This record gives sequence, C-alpha cells and structure tokens, in this order.
Amino acid sequence: MVDEYVNFLPSFRKYGLKTAMPFCTQYGFAPLCTEEESLSQWKKNAKKYDVLIGSNQDETAFYVKTAQEGLYTYLHNRILNSIVRKTTESIYEKPADIFARNYADGGGNIYRFTIKSTLKGNYIGASHCVDLPLIFENEEAWKDSELLKEVPWKYIQENGRKLRALWAEFAATGKISDHSERPEILELRKV
Repeated sequence: MVDEYVNFLPSFRKYGLKTAMPFCTQYGFAPLCTEEESLSQWKKNAKKYDVLIGSNQDETAFYVKTAQEGLYTYLHNRILNSIVRKTTESIYEKPADIFARNYADGGGNIYRFTIKSTLKGNYIGASHCVDLPLIFENEEAWKDSELLKEVPWKYIQENGRKLRALWAEFAATGKISDHSERPEILELRKV
C-alpha cells in the first residue's frame, strides 16, 4: 500500500491532508452524515456523549525527525522543532480545539488533553503513538522502540499508571476530579 501511494498524489493535491490519512473518518458514508452536516449533527448529539479528546505535543516528530535521507537529515534541530510545532498545530491541535469548542457549544461534556515530554534530551519528544506504551505497559514489547529511545521505563510506568487511572475515571463517570492524581506529562482542561 505504501509503495503504491505515490500513484494517488494527484488526489492528495486536490483534497489536501485528509487524503494522507486513509483510515480517518469518511463523512458521507453510512453511518456518517456528510461533512457539511457534521457540525450540526455533533452539536445536536453533544449532550448524549461524554468526550475526552487530545493530542501529543510533538505529534509529527517521529515522522519529521527520524527521516533517514533527504532534506530532513541536513536540517538543524531548531528548524526541525519548528516544523514539528507547525505541523502538529495544524494537523492535530487546531482541529481538536475546534471540535472541542463546537462540542461544548452544543452542550456537550468534553475534556481536552495534551501529552507532553518532560525529559531533557528526549529527541523525539511526545510524538504520535507515544500514548500507546503508557496505555499498554509492556517493557519487553517496547524495549527496542525508537519512540522511547533514552526514555527510562520507570518514567513510562509512573506516568502510564496515572494516565490510565484518569482515563478510567472519565470512562466510569464522565468526569475527572480536580483532586485526581495527574501524570507530569499531562495537560488537561474541561472545555
């Protein structure tokens, strides 16, 4: 699939970033409404469902900073960090913020979170999928992962335990208490 993706570049140019994510939401196909109808439908149903939505502070870092060849390997880390920040904002943070505001405006109960890295010298930071080892704590499975390079396993365990507890609290109650223990890697707010 990856090798053949180049054949679809004209559609990528026409429809933008959405085409780069072939497994994302496809509005207009059952059971989903059209994209034009989605905002009113989300607002109409907002009071029915509690939502916890978030992103990682450096979502695109794994893709940008681990490129093995080409221009990226010659760019200074400061430039790479700027690219990561801009692409993370546009692809993940802004859409999540817009959705959260619209959902809250519809009367929905919604919390917005960001997972960040607090480790000095963590080159990749809190990139896409860094939440997976926090949720699925299995040191053996993650020990050779580039995603966790130079991240102490104890850091994953401590933050993961607290993160799982918060998410379980939300799943059970639809709320996260102000008194619940927070992992140091998490920024969280009710919208």
